[in-house]
This record gives sequence, structure tokens and C-alpha cells, in this order.
Amino acid sequence: AATLGVASASLFSDVSHELATAVLPAVLLSLGGGPAALGLIEGTADGVSTIAKLWGGAAADRVKRRKPLASVGYLVTAVGIAAIAFCTTWLQVLAWRVVAWIGRGSRSAPRDVLMAESAAPSALGKAFGMERASDALGAVLGPLLAVALIAGGEKPQHILLWSLVPGLLAFLSIALIVVEKPRAGESGERR
Repeated sequence: AATLGVASASLFSDVSHELATAVLPAVLLSLGGGPAALGLIEGTADGVSTIAKLWGGAAADRVKRRKPLASVGYLVTAVGIAAIAFCTTWLQVLAWRVVAWIGRGSRSAPRDVLMAESAAPSALGKAFGMERASDALGAVLGPLLAVALIAGGEKPQHILLWSLVPGLLAFLSIALIVVEKPRAGESGERR
């Protein structure tokens, strides 16, 4: 169940953020931001995400349960991306993209550990392969969905709101499908 939940979360989350990424340049132009603003936003968000991955990895080793860390990370990502729809300046877009990417970075290690602990040792490669394939499929479906929505007359800001649907499905995939196994040798003293 954990592999299916994690793979589903990766699929839906990538649909969500690639859907938003496809329209982000148009949104920025409408707010007076150009290519330099886009570069600053993406570079800053990616840098902060890298730091969040380090934090997420350390946190995953310290807590009793990793599922809440992964779940909250998916939720923060979904809400952060969708919130860009309400921005009135490109600096607000920067702030929300950073928030979203903090969620994205912090969830990675706890999610991977959940999957590794739940997969049979003989199927570990298969589990990670399924997760990566689902992520890649989401990266294809997100932009295609953006093109379909634009062709249907949706405005870029509305497409950002639509990104909340697959983003929430990603959160629910972790929260409802993944069953976390108890940690071996847990002392009860850890937080």
C-alpha cells in the first residue's frame, strides 16, 4: 500500500506543479515580472528546496512517525502553488513559490524512507522505479493538462487554482493510502 500511495502522490504532485509551472511565465508577465523575475523565483525556490531536503532528511531520522512529515510536505506544496493565483506582485509569487518548495523539499526524505521500509527487500528497486515513473508521467500530464485548459479558455491564474486538485490528491494519497510500519527498536523517547 505504501508504494502505491507514494507513487500516486508523486504522480498527482507532479501534475500539480507542472500544471502551474506551465503557466507561471504568463502569470508573471501579467504582474509586471519578466524573465529575470522568473529566474530569481526558480533559483531561489530550488535553493531553498535543497536546504529543506537536508532538514527533511534529518527530521525523518529524529521522529517516530514519518508519514505526518511527508503528508504535511505535500499539503504545503499544494497550497503554496495554488496561492500564487491570488498574487498581485511577482514578489508575492516568489514568496509562495518558496513556501511550496519548502514543502516539496522537506517531504522527499520522509517519503522515500516510508517507501523503503514498506517494500519487500526483493522489490525495493521495483518500488522506487514505480515512484520515479509516476513522477515522470505527472511531468508529462501536467503541461498537457495546462494546454487543454488554456485551449478551453481558462486564464493562467485559474489554472493555478486548478493545480490544487491534483495537489490535494497527492496529499490524500500519502495521508490515506500509505500505512506506516512501526519502527524497529523504537524506544518511545524519540519525538
